[in-house]
Amino acid sequence: ARAGAPRAGPPRGAAAAGGSEAPAANESQPAAEGRPRFFALVANAKFLLYDEEHFAEQLRERRRHLREQGAPQDFWVLPQPAFLQGRAEERMVGQPAAAVVTTDELWCTFMKLRLDRVLMLDLGEVPREEALRSLGDVGEFPPPEKWTAPYSQYEQGWWRVFVPEEASDVVKAQA
Repeated sequence: ARAGAPRAGPPRGAAAAGGSEAPAANESQPAAEGRPRFFALVANAKFLLYDEEHFAEQLRERRRHLREQGAPQDFWVLPQPAFLQGRAEERMVGQPAAAVVTTDELWCTFMKLRLDRVLMLDLGEVPREEALRSLGDVGEFPPPEKWTAPYSQYEQGWWRVFVPEEASDVVKAQA
């Protein structure tokens, strides 16, 4: 697939992604010059960060799993991703947009299946700074009028702990 083009189907090894358990870490192989390959799930920020009730739990579980394995964190939440600017997908997701960016294609596919209404992009072997650059913060959204989950809604800004250092200059830190 062309770098930055949307994925047209499940990647190699995606059969395991349909299971109920998150797949183990399976980072993409670095390119010859040592750059990892980045993948992203993009959606409207309100949907991804505030309406999708199990997204926070999926990210926390992924972080816990990686820590238990002694593996470095391989995913980040990115408000207003710079890589989306000027692309056709920018109009498809609405503004403000948000993304979860990862180097693990299998986990990205798993999350695409879990979240459903997101676009999966293959960003290619780009510099980390380019994949994780943000154009700005998305602020907070009012709570939904009707919350149907059997637990309280997550705190505003819960996702800020997953923002990469590369975006910390334009994204407000978690209070």
